[in-house]
Amino acid sequence: MIVCSCKGIRDAQLEALKAERAEKGAIRLGDAVRALGIGTGCGRCLRHAHRLIGERCTEAPAEATMEPALWNAASADVARQTA
Repeated sequence: MIVCSCKGIRDAQLEALKAERAEKGAIRLGDAVRALGIGTGCGRCLRHAHRLIGERCTEAPAEATMEPALWNAASADVARQTA
């Protein structure tokens, strides 16, 4: 299933990232943003990606309660850092 249509990122890629980083512990939304570029286009996929990470990965409590208003700010911040 496609998670991010701007970047063409699929749920299988989130699973692969989880497997790749299993030794380091939990994967967080920010890890997926930095590694895959998810959410750096229009940002509409961030909520869905976060839900998938929460369902499929161990999520840190602080990140799991991230306010929706912060999605675009977080995406813009990561986009500036990776540009």
